[in-house]
Amino acid sequence: MSRAKAALIEVAQFIPIISFALPFIVAGEVDLSTAGTSFYVAAAVAVAVIGGLTAKGVQQNPILVGSGVWLILGALGFAAVYPLEALISQTQAASLFAVILAVGVGFTATARGGFIGMPEAEPAIVRMGSIIMIVLAAAALGWAFVAQDIRLGGGLPFILLNVIRRVLSRQLGG
Repeated sequence: MSRAKAALIEVAQFIPIISFALPFIVAGEVDLSTAGTSFYVAAAVAVAVIGGLTAKGVQQNPILVGSGVWLILGALGFAAVYPLEALISQTQAASLFAVILAVGVGFTATARGGFIGMPEAEPAIVRMGSIIMIVLAAAALGWAFVAQDIRLGGGLPFILLNVIRRVLSRQLGG
């Protein structure tokens, strides 16, 4: 796959989380307890993006798949599973990183590309990169619990996790 096509696929995977964050960016404040509509819209976009790429057999960014799953869980919480909505509202970004970590562990255990998303790499490289990503996702989860500001505790580590995954992929040969 060409670098341009790979970059386009990566950008497409950011659309769900960006569609979720955009209203908060415009408003200048984040309150997940009032985010029902944002969760519904972003979850629908996530289902379309993840489903479409999965149907085409495209290797996806596990972090962005995890954020898509979190958006879907948030939509379910606001729609009918109220304990889930309360959990997401109370834990803020920590719930996002808990889902990303769980999805990353799942990718590591089942997907050829692991958490690093490199199916063409040697298994030892995938394993090493995946372990690094698991540790970093766990650190982001811990940081999100400690940080009081959702931008500092959620937005910044989310960006850093994605950048580090991309840098690791390049450094490890992807």
